Amino acid sequence: MFRIRFKEMININRAVLFMRGTPALPVCGLSGQIYFLLKKNKLEFETVDLSQDPELYYFLRKTNSPSRAPFLYVDGNFIGGYEELTVMLNEKKIHDFVSA
Repeated sequence: MFRIRFKEMININRAVLFMRGTPALPVCGLSGQIYFLLKKNKLEFETVDLSQDPELYYFLRKTNSPSRAPFLYVDGNFIGGYEELTVMLNEKKIHDFVSA
């Protein structure tokens, strides 16, 4: 069931940040930092709180490398986690994937 929800989320929304917690109250410092950096760069995306959906979180951990939140998907494809997104944001390459 969570796989169907996951597919719907990444197909309905162009960009989705799967994070632990909410933008207002991130449970994970890395998730909060990436959310802030994406917003600071005026990128448009939806968020999903993985702390409310443990099955989805464990699925994402098993299917992605790195295996910890946050996870950014754009156009249905995994773009990266904290380290990859930080590099992309610093090099302004993230705009190649997510338009403002």
